[in-house]
Amino acid sequence: MFAAAMTLAIMMQAPTSAPAQEPTDDAIAAIALPEAQLRGMLARTVFSTQTMAMGAFTLGIPEACAVTRPAFEQAVQTELPRWRANLIQAYRTTVPKDTLAAAAAGGATNGSPLLLPHLSAIGSAMQLASEPVLKEAAALVLTSVMTKAGQADLSKVDKTKRMDEMKQAMADGSLFCGLQPTGGAN
Repeated sequence: MFAAAMTLAIMMQAPTSAPAQEPTDDAIAAIALPEAQLRGMLARTVFSTQTMAMGAFTLGIPEACAVTRPAFEQAVQTELPRWRANLIQAYRTTVPKDTLAAAAAGGATNGSPLLLPHLSAIGSAMQLASEPVLKEAAALVLTSVMTKAGQADLSKVDKTKRMDEMKQAMADGSLFCGLQPTGGAN
């Protein structure tokens, strides 16, 4: 009985830890990397479409890339604020506050492992909120490419030579116009 009373007395005197401070949006963005994520997902989306393949075939790789790169950058700049807000909200609604605060305090390198158990929930919330954002961003890019391709005269294209160009571009990666992510959050 004395031991139980002592334990209770010690526990009552022990300082209680303050609840973790809620991380700022910028702190969450620093671990979530919304721009890198949007760029990676947008590149995969755009370059996996038949529309992009048709545009690249019609225009040729150099001209298709000359149209794609600025349209891609414009789409990222246009949609990044919504993407970022949705990603931050996905973290806030799916990760316990203490875990999120610890992850944000740890930064991308030290904090990210704390989020591993929550990635599936974050991904589901993000997909639900941001699939329309990704579609709109992809539509901006693809519309630019197809508008330019619609002005081309396909009858003047040497189709055999163009197919060889496309195969070479697939082999050397130039098909992705320098936009395919090579690392980071995707």
